[in-house]
Amino acid sequence: MVPRIDHIELTVADLDRAEPFYDELLPLLGFDLDPKNWDNIPKHEFRCVDYGSPAFDLTLICPRPGGGSCLPPEARLPPPPGLRCGSP
Repeated sequence: MVPRIDHIELTVADLDRAEPFYDELLPLLGFDLDPKNWDNIPKHEFRCVDYGSPAFDLTLICPRPGGGSCLPPEARLPPPPGLRCGSP
């Protein structure tokens, strides 16, 4: 039997903002983004992005109807310097 870590879920406040960050971070940690998939689960009122692999499964979850930001725009803080992904 091959060891497997399954269903590690990270709850994020804004999935549309978190996904690009993890798309940049996870390959640096050895993740392959090819099997990445998305899902909307209305029954449980969340939207998610799954970064699966044969040995490890990490899922980002935004637990809000529609999967939008969990915080109103005025409550969102910009990311600290150095944690920004992509082009400035």
